[in-house]
Parts: sequence; C-alpha cells; structure tokens
Amino acid sequence: MSIQITTGAVQRPQKVVLYGVEGIGKTLLAAQFPNPVFIDTEGGTEAYDVARLPRPMSWTALKDLLRDVAAERPCGTLVLDTADWAERLLCDELCAKNHWASMETLAYGKAWQFALEEFGRMLDLLTDVRDAGMNVVVTAHAAVAKFDKPDESASYDRWTMKLYKKDAALLKEWADALLFLNYKTIVEVVGEGFSAKGKARGAKRTIFATHQAAWDGKNRWGLPDEVPLSYEPIAPHVPCLGPDPRMPAPQPEPSAGQPQPQQAQTPAQQAPGDAAGTMRAGGLPEQWAPAAQLMERDGVTLDEVLNFAALQGHFTPDTPAENYPPEYVGGFIVPNWEQVKAKVAEYRAGEDIPF
Repeated sequence: MSIQITTGAVQRPQKVVLYGVEGIGKTLLAAQFPNPVFIDTEGGTEAYDVARLPRPMSWTALKDLLRDVAAERPCGTLVLDTADWAERLLCDELCAKNHWASMETLAYGKAWQFALEEFGRMLDLLTDVRDAGMNVVVTAHAAVAKFDKPDESASYDRWTMKLYKKDAALLKEWADALLFLNYKTIVEVVGEGFSAKGKARGAKRTIFATHQAAWDGKNRWGLPDEVPLSYEPIAPHVPCLGPDPRMPAPQPEPSAGQPQPQQAQTPAQQAPGDAAGTMRAGGLPEQWAPAAQLMERDGVTLDEVLNFAALQGHFTPDTPAENYPPEYVGGFIVPNWEQVKAKVAEYRAGEDIPF
C-alpha cells in the first residue's frame, strides 16, 4: 500500500464553545456566526431576531433534532444555547426513566456516570453536524468553583462551565475553540499608604481565548490571550457556510406568456383536539408536554399512545390521559419513543384492534 502524505491546514467547519457570566452576550455573539440556526433549550433567544428550531422538551427530542439537522443541513452554523440547560433535560429524563429522586440517588456518583455517557453521545451527534458541513457553536453559563491543583497545597476559586465537571471536561476536549466571556474590570488605586483603596472605574466586555489560572480557554486560531468581545477577531477563522435560513429562496421569474404558478393551498392548520385522537389545546396535564412534542412531530395521536399503553398491559383502556403518572410519560414513553412509534405503526397496519 502506498502512503499518501498531505501538508497544510485543512479548512473545516469549526466547533466552538462560548461560556461566560449571565448577560455578557453569549447569544448575541453566537448569532453573528455565519447563517445560524438556534436550538434554544432555555428560551434565551426570544428577544432576538434569529432563526430557531422548535424548543426540545426532552433529551430524546434534542437528540432527534440533532440527527435531523445533520441530515437536512438547514444552516451554516448550528447553535446549541445552552449546554447546561440541555444537561437538565438529560438529568430529568434519566431520573424519570430510572425512578431516581435526583442525580444523587445512587452512591459514588454512579448516576452522573450514566449522564456522562449520554452527554458524550450528544457530542457525537454535534460532530455529525460538523461533518455534514456546518459550524457548531455551544454556549454555556459560567460559575465559580473550587479547584484543587495536584501540585499546590491549597485550593482556589476559578471560573468553569456550569455543568457536571466530567461533562464540562468532555465538552472542553471536543471544542476547537473554548472562549471565556467576562467583564474586565479596570481598578484604580485612590489614596496613598494605609489609606489607599482600589476603586473600580469600569468594565470592558472581553473574550479570554487562552488558559489562565482563573479560567479555561483555548483556540487553534492564534488568538491572543484576550480580545474585545465582538465577532470581528473570530470571523477570519470560521468558514462562511450555507444560506441564511431567515431569507426565502429566490423564485425564478416566469417568462412572458407563461402562466403564473398557483401557490399551493396548504390546508388550514387543524386546531388541536378537533379530530378524534388529537390533543386539545390545554387539555393535557404538564407531564405530557415532552411526549406531545414527539407525537406532533411524527404524526402520532394521543389515542394511539394510550392504545399502546393499554395493549402493553401498562394501563386499562379506560384510563384517562390525566391519570398517567409523570414517571410513565417522561420515564418510559419519551426515552422509548422509537419503540412506541414502531408499535403504533404495527397497530395501524393490523386489524381488529379492540379500541
């Protein structure tokens, strides 16, 4: 076999993590990446004119959404905003599925080990998005945590991502660029001798792009230790990919004498609850929200899910939806949605179903 050697930098979509204190402008900075579409797990983009996908109501819905983005390539940059709220979806689903009161239910942090494995699977899906030709930006909140350095006798405080520490470590390894956003406070000394005091005169929003004792940071772009918080220093290192998802595709003008195309008449959106088996708006209890999102996406009705539960012997056919416990909806229906959907398809193809 002949060995092929290549040289030079390879231009690829970038994997970027932006983390910082609340209100610093993580979302606004992410919105300046090329042709972005947001997966908003916390509702932080509602005040901005950005393109966004449906907000995932469960960890299963989030993973399915990432697979759809990789397959359909709807944007130049996918933004997951934020990683820590996505982790909350993961923890909620794990606790419901395994009947844990909290992630601390199992001794020695075993529950968090399950979370780490699932979090890694999400990063694999984000890598699939990058490999499909899109930049990926992940935002996260920052928090102060104690840090014990092995070669130091005392611990000290430093900024880190507001995630389980092993999830944060995995996310840092995954990223091509890890950028910490914070205010750089300007302190002036007023007075002399024992009466001297430090006075804060202002704060500049700053991107810290390299590792320091008080925070994590890295980049493969050659950025200096710190730059002003703007997209300008980042732009040369991020390829511009894909069309702007907010702009409609241009339509060719018809030639003279050619009949004008009739716009397809889309059927009026059916109000939820108008037909048998669909959900009436506001008619379901809160615990059905994650399942309802999957049902709407895949065209599965509430009656079909209730029939599935009855045919599996989990509930009687006359059990109303409001009597289904949250542990069953969030802990069984949502995590096992692919199996539920497959069974529903079997029921549709079969006959003589007694419901």
